[in-house]
Amino acid sequence: MATIQSETDCYDIIEVLGKGTFGEVAKGWRRSTGEMVAIKILKNDAYRNRIIKNELKLLHCMRGLDPEEAHVIRFLEFFHDALKFYLVFELLEQNLFEFQKENNFAPLPARHIRTVTLQVLRALARLKELAIIHADLKPENIMLECANCMHLKNTGEACVAEAERMR
Repeated sequence: MATIQSETDCYDIIEVLGKGTFGEVAKGWRRSTGEMVAIKILKNDAYRNRIIKNELKLLHCMRGLDPEEAHVIRFLEFFHDALKFYLVFELLEQNLFEFQKENNFAPLPARHIRTVTLQVLRALARLKELAIIHADLKPENIMLECANCMHLKNTGEACVAEAERMR
């Protein structure tokens, strides 16, 4: 088990939850609060440096949103060392794809479809107010806060600031 440290906190890495194009997401234990968190870990190189700067700009724009009302994931902190960048987020239960897979891709009841659709639309509307476009909307990027109650949050993954896109 590895330990990483920011200026304000210390995290114990419990397990890797997933790997993607730009890095990996690990489950970590935040020592100061005792809460479990999701830590996005990216290599610290010139290519990813540009990506991380964009993502931090978006997270900065989104900081005024109420994560519960806007259905977006809660961002906790960012830090880096010589080798890696770390973005710390609240840990959510599972993504919509995993939920569907776990249920053999059975159709969701209409009430769940309405709930999910309404929450995704609320998240997209709030992002639109900030001139942010979500460029990768898919079940893997929709996290369920509570699988039983179908309360979800958008990861903000692959959001594109409209101003950046227009350049």
